Amino acid sequence: MGFLAAAVVTVAIVAAVGYVPTRRLVGDSGPRAMVMGCAISLLASVVGSIPMVFGVGSELLARQRSSGALLALGSSMALRLAVVVVGALAAGLSGRWAVAPLLVWVGISYGALLVPDTLFAVRSIREETAKKE
Repeated sequence: MGFLAAAVVTVAIVAAVGYVPTRRLVGDSGPRAMVMGCAISLLASVVGSIPMVFGVGSELLARQRSSGALLALGSSMALRLAVVVVGALAAGLSGRWAVAPLLVWVGISYGALLVPDTLFAVRSIREETAKKE
């Protein structure tokens, strides 16, 4: 399964499991905030994968040997975090969504998406290392 498909499936499962409890605890505004929180984390996950897609195999990083993969991995994590922070701030301050469930679901979906993100990073680094050998 591709990275994007795994990320979407992960978010869909997390949102499906959390829909009823969120609606009961927060009311009608909860599921909307949940969907936005999950969307912010999914966007951050996809944007954060860009350095791994284009960075691990690039010529610039190939000259740096193993530190190139670490640079791509570090860039990926920083970019992912930046997108989540900016997205959560923008959505929270807009007033369109209930802030508490929005932030809770950003955190929950961010944590859940660490699994496909990590698996994708490990696979990318392994494939690139295998090509060099």
